[in-house]
Amino acid sequence: MVGQFRGGRRVNVVPGRSRAELDVRVVRPEDHDAVLESIDRIGKEEAASSGSKFERRVMSDHPPIVGGPSGPDVDSLLRAVIEVTGREPPTGISPFSTDAVSIVPRLAVPVLIYGPGDIARAHRPDEFVELEALHEAFEVFLRFLE
Repeated sequence: MVGQFRGGRRVNVVPGRSRAELDVRVVRPEDHDAVLESIDRIGKEEAASSGSKFERRVMSDHPPIVGGPSGPDVDSLLRAVIEVTGREPPTGISPFSTDAVSIVPRLAVPVLIYGPGDIARAHRPDEFVELEALHEAFEVFLRFLE
């Protein structure tokens, strides 16, 4: 996903330099290098076709946190969610990132990701979390910690 694109100083002046910042999330570690190679290949091909130069710089690189959907803490959290909501929560690969990608490698601690809201509403101008979802999550956390 292109997160930012910057270039030029006026609309009627061709910029001497422009910059695109991409946000790429790779789930499988074995795909990491292939994604970077694809970005390099496409960037160089496009630059060559317009007489430009291409340079890639990785600003942030976090390997995925790989774990399983089982274990005593996971089972306790799943049980708490089911008891409070009456629904079994989804488990598996997260389509989003959290601060856990920075915390886990440094502290080597287990992390469970659970919370209120709809990820499809995150990071948007009209982002919100329903109060009922906050209350529900609070009850789940209480039950889990008990």
